[in-house]
Order: sequence, then structure tokens, then C-alpha cells
Amino acid sequence: MSAAPQETYHAFWAMGCTIELWLDCAEHAAQSYLKQAEATFEQYEAIFSRFRPESELSKLNRSAGGWQSISPTMLTVLDAALNGCRVTQGLYDCTILDALESAGYTASFEHSEKFQSRKVTGYSDQTWQKIELDPINERVFVPADTMLDFGGIVKGLTAQAVIDQIGDSIGCLVSAGGDLVAGAPPAGKPGWPVGVSWPWGPADAAEKSLYKLWLSNAALATSGIDYRRWQTDDGQTAHHIIDPRTRRPVQTDCLTATVLAGNVDMAEAWATAALILGAETAINLFETHHVAASVVTRSYELMMTSAMQAHAQLEETV
Repeated sequence: MSAAPQETYHAFWAMGCTIELWLDCAEHAAQSYLKQAEATFEQYEAIFSRFRPESELSKLNRSAGGWQSISPTMLTVLDAALNGCRVTQGLYDCTILDALESAGYTASFEHSEKFQSRKVTGYSDQTWQKIELDPINERVFVPADTMLDFGGIVKGLTAQAVIDQIGDSIGCLVSAGGDLVAGAPPAGKPGWPVGVSWPWGPADAAEKSLYKLWLSNAALATSGIDYRRWQTDDGQTAHHIIDPRTRRPVQTDCLTATVLAGNVDMAEAWATAALILGAETAINLFETHHVAASVVTRSYELMMTSAMQAHAQLEETV
């Protein structure tokens, strides 16, 4: 989407992707918010990047095996991630970093052309259940040989932090990789007009959206195997969505999954779970739980729950 005349648009690079912001105010009034947004993304990246040896996450992973003091920000994100593990019954799993690295994802994606895979060792099922949080004393117990990685939840929660800082007085939308997080809508509108894109593939679909909807005080998370893919040293194609049941890149008939939810961490966790479950199983489960979601299959078929159909405007009709 593009900024309307009365709106301010700003983009910058963080967390391995382009971060985009739309504010429902003139550019001169938006400057302090834009600077704060960039600072917030840098703060979260410094805490959670697994590619920075001195990040809090890297230190936490190196010291696994006992109780450790953590920052309030780490506590908030870890609590959200563990809740995602519980709600999806481990289909989203924040303890899969060893498997992700074993699949070859050992460096920042945009800086690497080829990854080397290796065998997974030292894992026991449902390791996330053994993590203990002590919110009163701001500390966590992480079992030995456990490596944490929160995936897209960190980007989404960082975007949500920016929305919270801006507050309800100014309409705001933040795009962070596969996450769209909206605060208050633009004046006089029911929400921010956003589109869900086709996965990488058909050339004639590149400029079209699958569907559009109005987003207000909610989050839209899209996860997929269509972008972060690589060739390993043995000539195999791998991607970053790990199936916790096999500890390998998931074999799925889904290219992308999109979930609309009131909070971004649940949208992210369910989108990941959908890719692991497969299209039909995911849609059936989401119908049961009244989750607004859609998936695109490898044959480029769009499948959508009734809850998402209530929000979506198909491209042909808009």
C-alpha cells in the first residue's frame, strides 16, 4: 500500500527485512514517532538477534542449564512465545534453534548464498515444557542443551511495541516482514486497507493481492516457505519452517499461511502451526476454533476459514 496525502510513510532496514510505517498525520508531526520506532527496533534486535554474539538471547543460549536473570523485554517475549507453544500444543516451538542451524540456517539470510546442513543432536521432545519463568524476580530456567529462537514473534511484538508507544491519538500501521500490526485506524476509515499477497510463483499474480481487508487494532501474520529457502551443500532445498516432530524443515502442501488475530504473537504462532499441519488439517482446526485464517497451497489454491471470509474482500471484487 502507499501513503495517502494526509499520511506519512517511512521505511528502514531492521531485523533482516524492510520495516514500514504509516502514520495518520503530517510528516512534520511524525518525526519524533519515526525516530522512536527505529530506536525500538534496534533495541529489540540488540536483545533478540541470534546473529549478535552479545545479544541477550545469545548469552541466554550459551548459559542454558540454570536460572538466569532476564530483562523485562525478554520476559515479555519469552512469556508470549511459551504461550504460543501451549496454545498450538508445540507446533510452534521456541526451542528449535538447534534444528534450524542443523538445517543450515546459521547466518543472517540476506548475507548468505548457501548453507551447510548437519545432523541434529541433543534434543528431547517438548523441551519448551521444561522452561520455567519467574516473573516476580525476572528470571528464567532454561534446560541444558536448549537453544531458544522466537522467530517472527519478535518482529511482531516489536511492531506492537511501536504501536503502543504511539498510542490511540494517531492512526498507525507497522509492517515487519510477514507481520502487519495496526493501531488506531486513519480518521474517517474503518481501518487500514491492507492486502495479502500471492506467494512467490506465478508471474501474472505478482502485482495482485489474494484479498484485501481493513485492519484496525489487530494483527495479520503471514508465514511461508516461499521466501527463506536455500540450497544446502548436498544440493537439497531447505527452508526455515521447522517441524518440531521431525526436527527438519517441514514437508507441507502449504506455501503460505495467514492469520488475523487480536494479538500478533497468537497470529504468528497459528500461522506457523498451519504450515506444519498442512492445508486441509489446518483449515479444519481453525474452523473449530473460529480462527480467521487462509492458506495458499503448492498448487496455488486459496483456502480460507469462514471467519476470514467475513473480513476478506477477494481481489476480483474490489
